Amino acid sequence: MNHSDLTFPRLEGPPPKSERPPSLPGITWGFRDIVLGVFGALVVFFVLGAAIIGGAMAAFGEDSLETDLAEAIAIAMLDVVLVLTVLLVIARKGAGLPALGFRAPRQGWGLMLAFIVAAYFAAIGVVNIYGIAIDVLGLDQLEPAQQLPDDFYDHDVVVVLTGFAIVFMAPVAEEIFFRGFIFGGLRRYLNLPIAGLISGSLFAIAHGDPGLILPFAGVGLVLAAIYEYTRSLYASIGVHFVFNSMSFLLLLLFPDLR
Repeated sequence: MNHSDLTFPRLEGPPPKSERPPSLPGITWGFRDIVLGVFGALVVFFVLGAAIIGGAMAAFGEDSLETDLAEAIAIAMLDVVLVLTVLLVIARKGAGLPALGFRAPRQGWGLMLAFIVAAYFAAIGVVNIYGIAIDVLGLDQLEPAQQLPDDFYDHDVVVVLTGFAIVFMAPVAEEIFFRGFIFGGLRRYLNLPIAGLISGSLFAIAHGDPGLILPFAGVGLVLAAIYEYTRSLYASIGVHFVFNSMSFLLLLLFPDLR
């Protein structure tokens, strides 16, 4: 037998490039960097949040305008922390904004708008299907809790600041963190459904409501899919913007929905 006829199994190292899932372009970070980014963002936010909100409660009381304003500021601060954390982590890996998805959609801007509308209705469909399912199954304990207390809507300055953070800041910051950074890094190793569900689940958990974990994990998967399909983070930011703005507007105009 010729030695050239022998084949040996691959014992170590990453799988051959041909066997890996096709990743998004420009991604240089991996699992370790994702863990570092998530942990760093959590630590910084909890320290800042505790200082801002705790200080306001101690000085003005729990139900005061100042405390509501401090909570609104903390919401905005979270978005800033997410973006800065990602930029610091990817800079260590020699990457920049294009690697996070800040590039023109491969199908063109006009067609991207159609994808944004379709993905928005897909996300709304996920949320509605979840609502119908828990109603039919009688799982009232899995209903989403109220995201903002009623007294948030009693002060114009709090409404404006909170609305700006939710409608404008959150879509950009959360898409950078959960889709551009976490999903993008996971796609180097995992296929779209698994990477999308993991990043979507982290996105859902970050909202701090057990009733949102399942529907928002599904929404996160929709956002990951449109990001990968268009190769542009502008697409998922667009869907997120429409989703948040419509939700906030409905809560603002129809108090019974809160």
